[in-house]
Amino acid sequence: MIRTAVFAFYDKNAVIDDYIIRYIKELKQSCLRVIFVSGVRLSDYEKNKIRRYVNLIIDDPHTEYDFGSYKRGFKYIDTTLTDEIVFVNDSFYGPLFPLAPIFDRMSEKDCDFWGMSENKYGLIKIGEKYKSVKRPHLQSYFMVFKKHVINSEAFIDFINSVHEEPQKNDIIINYEIGLSEVMKDAGFRYNTYAKESGDNPVVTKWKELITRHHFPLIKCSLLRLAQNNLISMEGWENVIKTVSDYPVELITKNLERTYEYETETANAHVFSKQLYLETLPKNLVRLINDNTVFYNVFED
Repeated sequence: MIRTAVFAFYDKNAVIDDYIIRYIKELKQSCLRVIFVSGVRLSDYEKNKIRRYVNLIIDDPHTEYDFGSYKRGFKYIDTTLTDEIVFVNDSFYGPLFPLAPIFDRMSEKDCDFWGMSENKYGLIKIGEKYKSVKRPHLQSYFMVFKKHVINSEAFIDFINSVHEEPQKNDIIINYEIGLSEVMKDAGFRYNTYAKESGDNPVVTKWKELITRHHFPLIKCSLLRLAQNNLISMEGWENVIKTVSDYPVELITKNLERTYEYETETANAHVFSKQLYLETLPKNLVRLINDNTVFYNVFED
C-alpha cells in the first residue's frame, strides 16, 4: 500500500511543538510519504525538527486555511503511483493509539473514502446569516481517499477550486461540507471510523470516544480555550492515562505555550491564571481580575 499524507500546519508563532513531531512520526508508520505544509514561513531551526520524518516541507504563507494546505501538498503527489492520500491537520493532539490498526480496519470497509468522524449537522447560508441544519459530512481534520477517487475529475477539480474565503463559515460550507457532498454526487461513498452520532461528536462525546472506542485523537481547542459552556474537560489527563500511554506532557507543554489568558471557567484549568499574571500586560491583568475577559472561539 503506497499511502501519502499531507499534513496541514499553522501556528501564529511558527513553532513546531513536540506533539506535532510525535503525530508525524506515528503517521509515518502507515504512510510511505509525508508532505508537511505550513501556512506560515518557518525558520530552518523549526524545519530541522521534522526533516527526518517528512519527505517534503512546504512553507508557503497563505490564508486559505487547511484546505489551502491540502491543495498545495496535493500538487506534489503523483496520483498514478499512490494508492491512498491522507489529509491531516494539526488541530488534534495524538495519536493516543497506533494508527496502523485503524488504517487496516478501514481498508476492509466497502467505501471510496473515509474519515475519523462524521458530523451529522452543518451550515447553510441564507443571505448573510448562517443556520445549522442536518447536513452529514466527514470532518476534515483526518480524511483518507482511495486511488480511484484521487484520480477522478470530481476530486481534482474540487481541490484545485480551493481559494480564500471571506468568512470561516464559508470555508466550512464550501470545503469541509462541500467535499463530502461533491464526492457523493460523483457517485463515491464514504465511511467513518468513529460511530458516535450527533452534532460534532469529537467535541460533545470526546470522553466516550477515547474510553469506549479507543479514538486516537482529542481536539486541541477543547483544552486550549474556555468552552465550559459547551463541554466539561475536567480530568482529561486521567481519561487519557487510563487507556493510553500517550505522554500527556506533550499536550500540557503546548498548552503552556499557546495559553494567552484564562477566565475562571476555562477548560484549561490546570494552568492557573495566577501563574501567568506577572507576564501579562497590566491592562489585561486588570481585565482578568475584573472577570471581563472572555475568549471567543469558533469550530475548526
